[in-house]
Amino acid sequence: MKYALLTGCLAITALGACVSEDRDLGQDSKTDKGRLALNVTRTEPMETRAVTEVSNYPVLLYDKNGDEVMRWDALSEVPATYVLSVGNYTVESHTPGVIQKRMTTPYYKGTTEVEILKDTKTKAEVVCKMQNSPITVHYDQNFLDVFTAWEITLNDGGTTALSFTDANGTAPATIYWLFEDEAEELKLDFRGTTTEGSTVVDHNVLTKNIAVEHYDGDSQFFTGGDALNINFTPVETTAGHVTAIIINADVTFTETNSKLTLEVTDNGKTQEPSEEDPIEEDPLNLCPDNNHPHAIDMGTGVKWACCNVGAESESQPQAQYGSYFAWGETTTKTTYSWSTYKWSRGNGSKTLTKYNNSSSYGNVDYKIQLELSDDAARVNWGGNWRMPTIDELNALNTQCTWTWTTVGDKNGYKVTATNGNTLFLPAAGYRGDSGLRTDGSNGHYWSSSLYTPTANNAHCLNLNSSSHNVSCTYRQPGYSVRPVTE
Repeated sequence: MKYALLTGCLAITALGACVSEDRDLGQDSKTDKGRLALNVTRTEPMETRAVTEVSNYPVLLYDKNGDEVMRWDALSEVPATYVLSVGNYTVESHTPGVIQKRMTTPYYKGTTEVEILKDTKTKAEVVCKMQNSPITVHYDQNFLDVFTAWEITLNDGGTTALSFTDANGTAPATIYWLFEDEAEELKLDFRGTTTEGSTVVDHNVLTKNIAVEHYDGDSQFFTGGDALNINFTPVETTAGHVTAIIINADVTFTETNSKLTLEVTDNGKTQEPSEEDPIEEDPLNLCPDNNHPHAIDMGTGVKWACCNVGAESESQPQAQYGSYFAWGETTTKTTYSWSTYKWSRGNGSKTLTKYNNSSSYGNVDYKIQLELSDDAARVNWGGNWRMPTIDELNALNTQCTWTWTTVGDKNGYKVTATNGNTLFLPAAGYRGDSGLRTDGSNGHYWSSSLYTPTANNAHCLNLNSSSHNVSCTYRQPGYSVRPVTE
């Protein structure tokens, strides 16, 4: 399964859709008191551009003993001034109400520690992360033509399981689910009745052991913000009878945070919250001229292209996203899914027709390295350009210095070699069956190497603002390609 997500605060300048309210908490000059300025903002994904009201978010203050010092039931109720003694506090903010196991809306919560000092200005931020997770099931027309009744059960180890049935309709609403603590695996059961009256049963266990990135460090547990999309593909026998079903699970992060900003001063003046880190204007100067692509020696044994495949003809190509390719494909397309993947029979990840070392995944040919005719770099750029191997990606990942920055209007990593040369890898996101996702926050770059333990996966480089790593993922999504040459 794929897993991509966003860590940390989202810059307002990047998303462009937010609302905010400010309240001042004042001072008493005769005692060691502090003045607290609150600014609560909520940012939404680029995909929706929705503006969400935050004035109803409650704000709570606790002292160092955990005792509640003050509670405002809504940000709009915070008074113009409030005297707060110097000391250590915990600030908490969350969606109004109490989180439930099953909800129809997302729930956010966050806390942070803040120390208020006399004669010292203090700033703190609370990032309110999503505590529950959106779970959606999708039925395509093929599924609806085959099944007259069905029940899908998802169990995270708790006493209550999530169930979807035909009674919920053919397009059930998304459910926001609170995963159990340390939910390391999800048990997914399917039972359906076909138009012929036969019963189809399937059992799957979903884990994050092949997740490419993580929301909270390297946790193997499902956590809030893990968006689970489940798709079903009936499998027919040669006689035309449906006897099985393939379940594909797509796990991504929802790209939504809330942020609470506080700043403290005892001089009777309100200190405006500082701006996010400024956008850098192309600090890299990677290329000697505009005849792209250029080969850059990063001290890893091969030379790396200055830009992604598909970006070479764009203005400032080093910072452009470029094209997206499924693994082993050399052309772009509108939809990236198993049904459109070139090297499968169109009905799932276990019907591979090329690059497969296990009969569990389809036709076996024991090819574990892309042939040049299936290499997006060689086919599109020619010459000696090719996609990097897993070892070459690992060398770039471990032998260079990585710095998250912004070039032009694109977030990504400035990669600096020991010889002083640099690359910029933009966070270009990826393309799936519903368009471009996670651009600006995540990047994914293919290698030319098959992931041999599970042949429906290939090795790739993944990055976000807090991490960069080499891992693996399903072969069908559209990822970026950064070529190399000798």
